[in-house]
Amino acid sequence: MSVNHLALNLFAIVGVLALATGCRTVNPIDPAAPQVADTSRVLTEAPLARKVQVVQILQTRTDGGLLQVQVELLNKSNRGKEINYRFEWVDQGGFAIDTLLSRWSRLSLSVGKPVMVRGLAPTPSASDFRLKLVRAN
Repeated sequence: MSVNHLALNLFAIVGVLALATGCRTVNPIDPAAPQVADTSRVLTEAPLARKVQVVQILQTRTDGGLLQVQVELLNKSNRGKEINYRFEWVDQGGFAIDTLLSRWSRLSLSVGKPVMVRGLAPTPSASDFRLKLVRAN
């Protein structure tokens, strides 16, 4: 076997391997995987803002196209807190989506224990949200 023939075979093998690995691409961003959202969309009344921390917000779309949100809250004070919260949903143009599902709910926050608050948009046209947190009466 000549040196040219051996070099040609080696070149062919390297080319096939390069094509095989080049064609196998991995998408590092899975559109179905939850994405971390901007915490500025959580509106907290002033006295409560110093005591309740937004740890993390995750959002994704369901198979039906509904925006799904999960907000992790942490009570940083030295006492348990009772709060009310409400999700407000907005469309691509920033207009509020009227829905009966956007009502106030009560939540107990224990000291130092994270709590998850979940919301599901009422329609696939919801592209964003605001979460309002206020002290319970």
